[in-house]
Amino acid sequence: MQRLCAFIVRARRVAAHSLAQDKQLVADVAETTLKITFEPGRARMRTVLPESEEQVESATARVRPLVLDGEPSKGLNAVNALAYMLRDRVEFTNGPVGVTIKQLREGWKSVEPTVAPDDGTPYSVHLGEGEDRESNTATALGWAWVYGDVVHSDQERRDSTRLAGVEERYRAGAILTCRIIIQAVATLNVINALREAGLLNLPDEPFTEEVVVADTSKVAEVEVWAADHDPAADAPSLPQSVDDVAGPEFQQWTLDNVRVHTGLEPSEPGGD
Repeated sequence: MQRLCAFIVRARRVAAHSLAQDKQLVADVAETTLKITFEPGRARMRTVLPESEEQVESATARVRPLVLDGEPSKGLNAVNALAYMLRDRVEFTNGPVGVTIKQLREGWKSVEPTVAPDDGTPYSVHLGEGEDRESNTATALGWAWVYGDVVHSDQERRDSTRLAGVEERYRAGAILTCRIIIQAVATLNVINALREAGLLNLPDEPFTEEVVVADTSKVAEVEVWAADHDPAADAPSLPQSVDDVAGPEFQQWTLDNVRVHTGLEPSEPGGD
């Protein structure tokens, strides 16, 4: 159950990302949608991608724990835990639930960093001639972008995709990230549906705890205390908890005396 709860919290954070919120774009990118424009004497092909590499990097940071061994929120482990919890349910053993879980399991396997070359990759890229030649699946290129350009500087992955370059790695990385987003949201939806149907007994906390910062300008009510300090002397002892009383060296700053202590004009109530 702990693995399933850890996955739920992480998947909710993934689903809240701005890229995941654009469901049509995520679907188009994951499906490697191509837009072809025909002109006199030629044709142009454009791959549908998010406009900002930074947005994809941000989304990649959120989805990455879902595919890493050792992470409690790993998606494949969550699906296996789900299957275990439903093992005695007829809906799982002889119904569509079992088929759905099998599909989810195969989907998670297809996006892992160690995925086999022919296991679900959307396309391959072959470049160069003779000895200066490289062939990479889209999944391999995507992980080369993640580990070679984004979260690490894996030179071996960069060298193996040198001819492809960062643009081709990014294209594959965006596709990979969107495929993982789809897997995460789909798995989360299945968990929610099973819970609502009474087939899963899970605590409320993973579904209700805050997983993203909604208000970045939150104002907290505080007390401000300060003490004069001679750099050549020992610093006055600081209170160790909110219940401790400040020593006699400290004086509380208020709206009435802040100008005296700082020479600054106090801000209006509600201001900064």
